[in-house]
Amino acid sequence: MQKHLQAIVTADPIESAEAIGLRYVTDDIPGIQRQRSGKKNFTYFDVKGDRIRTPEEIRRIDALAIPPAYQDV
Repeated sequence: MQKHLQAIVTADPIESAEAIGLRYVTDDIPGIQRQRSGKKNFTYFDVKGDRIRTPEEIRRIDALAIPPAYQDV
């Protein structure tokens, strides 16, 4: 591993995430919830409990590729 990359990986988790363009979150922070809809699909809800219907947002969430067996992600 290159020296500068290793420094990013071993730094504070929040700084590490930001350094590579990610956002650090924990289970203490409210987020998007999903509910199974049919055999292969999910319905997504925002932090207020409103259903997410925007196709772009649904594609973004689906692109995260969280396995269906995961319950609390």
